[in-house]
Amino acid sequence: MLINRLEVQQGAGNRLFSYNIILQENGFPKPIVIFLHGFKGFKDWGCFPLAAQTLANRGLITIPMNFSHNGTTLEAPTELADLDAFGNNNFSKELEDIQKLLTALPAKLPEKEVDWNRVYIIGHSRGGGIAIIAAAENEIIRKVVTWAGVARLGFASLKPEEIEEWKTKGVRYVLNARTHQEMPLYYQLYEDYIQNQKRFNIEEKIKNLHKPILIIHGTADESVPFGSANLLHSWQPAAQLLLIEGANHTFGGCHPFNSNQLPDHFEKVIQATVQFLLN
Repeated sequence: MLINRLEVQQGAGNRLFSYNIILQENGFPKPIVIFLHGFKGFKDWGCFPLAAQTLANRGLITIPMNFSHNGTTLEAPTELADLDAFGNNNFSKELEDIQKLLTALPAKLPEKEVDWNRVYIIGHSRGGGIAIIAAAENEIIRKVVTWAGVARLGFASLKPEEIEEWKTKGVRYVLNARTHQEMPLYYQLYEDYIQNQKRFNIEEKIKNLHKPILIIHGTADESVPFGSANLLHSWQPAAQLLLIEGANHTFGGCHPFNSNQLPDHFEKVIQATVQFLLN
């Protein structure tokens, strides 16, 4: 029987975040995989819930989590309803949320169902970069999968005068194309990045990450060009690289998602991910 239980955890800044524990309860120890969403994302976006259930049906304890400051709330888990929280998010807070989840999990999972020697992590988009850093910082995480993952965290595209304006005003705005919301990014995000550049250097992290890594990317990614996947692979040639011809940033997914079947490109992602994590 498939169990899907919603849990709540105190995260960065004492802000609560939610996550799911999804597993086939059968008395056999299974690997755990934590799923991280990306920028302007959340665990219940589009076909992510169906993807998580599919992973669980194929033998993985699947734990999709929201970051504490991703803009959703416990009351509105599928909407970016708290723009102030979104604006106050940063990379350090996301990594702190992962640490707190890892600490909480042993008390939340049935002992006979879990193989603690096989704890894995998946990250989509910006979550892919965060997943690499989390794996570098946590010995317990043994394998990493990036889905359309970024190769860099930072603000190289911003001109010095734009950064100065950000500092002066205290906020920049990014458009959410789906909801047409102007999403605030408070200057603390840039300060956190500057203060922790070495920690957030994905190139250095993946070069020194001697763990199995699978990099999956679509060749028609409109948000994170697949050159990011090639960069990650060039920095860590031991990683496996899968480019899915014609796949976009969400591998055919959309929000809302009303089908009970994954898009073809996303099914390829799941098949490759399962094969990698279970072998």
